[in-house]
Amino acid sequence: MKDKTVAVLTIRRAGDMADEDRSAIAAWLRRQAHFLVADGAIYSDRFVARYNYVQLEDGDGESTAGVSTEDVGPGSVPAGLPEGLPAAE
Repeated sequence: MKDKTVAVLTIRRAGDMADEDRSAIAAWLRRQAHFLVADGAIYSDRFVARYNYVQLEDGDGESTAGVSTEDVGPGSVPAGLPEGLPAAE
C-alpha cells in the first residue's frame, strides 16, 4: 500500500517572525485543531485554512506590526479560543 499525504503544514520565514507573531500563529493552529475535531465531519473533501499576515507600513515607509486575517470554514469562526484550549505561550 502506498502512503498518501493527507495534511501539510507550511510556515514561511518563521525564523524571521517576532515572538508575538509566532505565538499568534500557534494559537490559530490550536483553533484549527479544535474545529477539525469538533466539526470535521461536515468539512468538504478538501478543506483549506489560511493565515494571512498583512504587513503594514507607517508614514515613513517602514514596516510596522501586521494584522492577521482568517479564511476558514465551515461557518463562522469565534473571535477567541474555544473554551478549554490553551492560549498562546
